[in-house]
Amino acid sequence: MKKVLLFSAPWCDDCKTFKETIKQIDFEYEEITVADDNYVVSLDGRVTKYDINMIPTLLMVADSGVKEHKRLKGSKHTVEQIKEWLND
Repeated sequence: MKKVLLFSAPWCDDCKTFKETIKQIDFEYEEITVADDNYVVSLDGRVTKYDINMIPTLLMVADSGVKEHKRLKGSKHTVEQIKEWLND
């Protein structure tokens, strides 16, 4: 099983918009966990473990959280584009 991590920050307006987009589809993907509570980016905008340098970022990792499969950066993605990314 894979896990999708959402890296965002409460002060980021684009992140808030992107979270609303994600909420439109997360119920359709039971096998995918969208977890963002523990992945809030600090003010410097970088999370070292996954080399996050832009928010919002979706990161698909193995369930163990170690191996990265792919990432999606930015907030300008439609629901259909995100679904395609999840299913690809």
